[in-house]
Amino acid sequence: MTDTGITPKLFNSVAQAGHFAGGAAIVLAIVVLWRATYAPFAGFSIVLLASAIKEFWFDYKYESTEVRGSSLEDFLMYLAGAGAAMIVSLVRAVL
Repeated sequence: MTDTGITPKLFNSVAQAGHFAGGAAIVLAIVVLWRATYAPFAGFSIVLLASAIKEFWFDYKYESTEVRGSSLEDFLMYLAGAGAAMIVSLVRAVL
């Protein structure tokens, strides 16, 4: 436990929820603003590229090791959120 009372497990869980929500928010924002049939795919592609750069280059270079955690886990949570938003957007477009 850290001096703030936040355990590393709780810190990681909140961080992963944030990565998931961030990926989903980017896709949904692009879908709402773009309104094209391919917008969910474009949004997912943007999340894929941006999160790969952020997690495997920027965080590795600039984030402290105490809070960095697993870059692969963070990257996959971005993609999970983006994928969920993409599925919701595509189902919504069909209905």
